[in-house]
Amino acid sequence: SNHSESDGTSISYPPIPCIDQTINARQLAQHSGTRMYLSKLSPQKRTWLLLGGDSDTESMNPGEFVWKDTLCRYYGGNDSSSSKSEHDFLADVQLSFLLFLFLECHASLEHWRDAISMCSLSTADATTNIVIQHPQFFQKLLSILYYQLSCIETEFFQDVEYSAGENNFMVGALRRLCDACESLGKRKRDGDTILESLKSMSQKLRHLVRDRFGLDLSLRKSNADDDNDMEIDAFEQTIDGDSHDKSDTNEFHDNQEEDDDDEEEDGPVIVPYDHIEASLARSSLQSSQAPKRHDGQVLLGGTMEQSHCKEYPLLYAAMTPEEDEVMACARILDEAKDVSLVR
Repeated sequence: SNHSESDGTSISYPPIPCIDQTINARQLAQHSGTRMYLSKLSPQKRTWLLLGGDSDTESMNPGEFVWKDTLCRYYGGNDSSSSKSEHDFLADVQLSFLLFLFLECHASLEHWRDAISMCSLSTADATTNIVIQHPQFFQKLLSILYYQLSCIETEFFQDVEYSAGENNFMVGALRRLCDACESLGKRKRDGDTILESLKSMSQKLRHLVRDRFGLDLSLRKSNADDDNDMEIDAFEQTIDGDSHDKSDTNEFHDNQEEDDDDEEEDGPVIVPYDHIEASLARSSLQSSQAPKRHDGQVLLGGTMEQSHCKEYPLLYAAMTPEEDEVMACARILDEAKDVSLVR
């Protein structure tokens, strides 16, 4: 055959937008799914989705609009029923996860990530909770996520290339979904078993993430709790500072004791007696060989030495017993430390 056979067929997914209005519009446009989705909208619609504000044509918030428009545009087909599009979308979430988990398909990982992020961003606006309008969809989504996270490796939140730990994309998405579902408890009415089931599933998902991955998906703490934490941290720092000061003081005393020990080690040294005798012998030999400068000068005439001492008192004071005047002058000039002695 003249046609080259391709090694299978690469999987392709519809572009899933992830529009978070708390992020700069330029950064949002770097996401391929968001960029492709925005390119198919009118300029007015793009401005509304990126910058927010009131819309003359839409009564829903931007996150809800993106979720509904994506399901209708890519999963609705010719069928106007929303339940079918929701069912197909959830099937895509499960398929992409399986291909990523068992075949290590990078495109499937990105689609799984974007699909979950888009659903979580649709619940960001608490004024019009989309979970109340589509409770069965979000109950199935939380159930799917629970079983997916139950079989994924525990190092996923540390090793995923997009981010790690609390900054992982899944942590923020799960937190938004759980917060939206648990907030429905305040609106519960008699017979609303689906809302109670949603709240129970979100709590179950929180416990799984906490026990399996060591991450907390609970609600953000209030400012008062933050202030209390700051006061506790300041108190702990004060205690730590006092303990450090005490440790530094103890260390100073220890070093001082060590210095005292060193000074005790530098005490008198016992010298052998034969070394002392050798030193005395060298001293007596040097004194016997030294010229009798002062005695000779006295014999020749005491008046000359006395006159020189009066004229050059500094020179005579700098002379050593082994030197005469000439040798002392030569040494002083050679050292060049204080030539005023020979002037």
